[in-house]
Amino acid sequence: MVKAQKSPLKLSKNSFSSQSHVINRREQLMHAFEAQKMVHSIFESAAGAGMEMTLNTIGTLRANTAAGHES
Repeated sequence: MVKAQKSPLKLSKNSFSSQSHVINRREQLMHAFEAQKMVHSIFESAAGAGMEMTLNTIGTLRANTAAGHES
């Protein structure tokens, strides 16, 4: 019967490459999540500014209409 020799664990270049790939993928996902949060924040700010502009425009139009009826 032939005894199998135990060889020390060999880390090949591929295992490091695989770990590096996992780390890079994780970093990409983290950056994507941060970008998504930033886009959401920009959208919320733009929506708020648009609403404020709409309300100001309506207020101005009402004031102009009221001033036109008084003359």
